[in-house]
Amino acid sequence: MRNKQIRKISLAALFVALAFILKTYLSIQVGTSMRISLFPIPLIIAGYILGPGYGLMAGLATDVLYSIVLGYTPSLYSVPTILWGFAGSLIPMLPGKRDVWKYAIIIGITTVLETFINSVANYTFGLDVWGTLPWRVLTMIIRFPFLVIASKMIVKQFMILSDGDPLKT
Repeated sequence: MRNKQIRKISLAALFVALAFILKTYLSIQVGTSMRISLFPIPLIIAGYILGPGYGLMAGLATDVLYSIVLGYTPSLYSVPTILWGFAGSLIPMLPGKRDVWKYAIIIGITTVLETFINSVANYTFGLDVWGTLPWRVLTMIIRFPFLVIASKMIVKQFMILSDGDPLKT
């Protein structure tokens, strides 16, 4: 049991590190209030493999680390990052055999929620909501297939490499 907890914490730390690198260094900043990034992929995988609690914590840790490095206070903008960690845990809970549709449904809903929450945050902080919304929607549409395909492929390979149970000791 103890080894399983250590393995979960280690995997969560790995996914946080990957998400942080993707969010901080491998994203494209567009204007002051928009970023194009694939950072949700490790958080989706964390939620899928480790469950909702670890997924939420991985999202929270990613955003806290991001805010420390960039020197800002976590705010409403942190909610989507935390939500991505939780979203991955919902994928295996959906009924049906078509895995790609499960990923598409959860990632689609989470993408729309992310765009909505970030737009509300922009409004709250006095930033231009309507001027950036078309770009947010375009980014959402372009990024969606990458998130679905990459997440599904990586989870599948992760399961194959670990004989179906990445937490086994």
